[in-house]
Amino acid sequence: MGATMLRTSQSFYGCIQNLILNMEQLDFTMVIKYEKVQMDSCMLTEKPAVNNEEPDIQPTVIPSVTEKKLSLTTPIQKSYVTKAFECAQEVLPGHVPDAHQFGLTTGSHMILPFDQTAVRRKLSVQLSLRTYATSGLIYYMAHQNQVDYAALQLYDGKLHFLFDMGKGRTETIHPVQINDGKWHMISTEYIKRKSTVTVDGQESTSTSTPGESNSLDVEGKLYLGGLSLSYTAKNIGNVTHSIPACISNVSVNSKQLNREGALSRYGVTKCYISAQQGTYFDGTGFAALGKC
Repeated sequence: MGATMLRTSQSFYGCIQNLILNMEQLDFTMVIKYEKVQMDSCMLTEKPAVNNEEPDIQPTVIPSVTEKKLSLTTPIQKSYVTKAFECAQEVLPGHVPDAHQFGLTTGSHMILPFDQTAVRRKLSVQLSLRTYATSGLIYYMAHQNQVDYAALQLYDGKLHFLFDMGKGRTETIHPVQINDGKWHMISTEYIKRKSTVTVDGQESTSTSTPGESNSLDVEGKLYLGGLSLSYTAKNIGNVTHSIPACISNVSVNSKQLNREGALSRYGVTKCYISAQQGTYFDGTGFAALGKC
């Protein structure tokens, strides 16, 4: 006898993590294709009451289910086991004002203009960030030939501030892991040939630049959250992919950048107030996973 299959015309609406196929966990960061899916973050909030002007009828609230294992009967079905399968709500939660979600698609980024002459002797970039990701490019700026550049990367959950004024790369690492899904105030600075990273007021050890140069010559373009598909960063290593994160309050040398005047914007959306680990499906999207 074959198993009875449930039929539905709607896409799944909720959060999925720890997807296991044939006893091997699939990596959502290696997704082949996806649409209308929020990677590396998931929002779950209490479902508000629905007012249909019929006070005697109570709406049904979908409960959250944690660590639910599916009991399937056929050998083919048994290879598909999903853990930590949670139900989301039909009504989306609110958004964080003036914050943007990056990393929802390949090449997700925003390019913000700034005065490049103001950063030649001193560079100070401040922003707020919230993420569960372990790696990704937070910001990047460079000269046309990419000899001079500055970049902030997240690697293994920690911030790496890189810059080069044409005489060799300087890298400053902050020791605190920030991929905890909480908002963090971040500042990166170089002045008088020394660089520091500050997280929530806690400053890293300073790093001195090599050589005699003390002028950073870059274009007035700040790549925020990632790089465009047509641009290749040559000198900052492998962490060039867009970061799945919410970013807000971006300023360069204490001057707030106008995100409404972005030179380019792709794969960027609003930030939800509540975020959890997992991959969020909005009820109309899909993700295709493959094994290497």
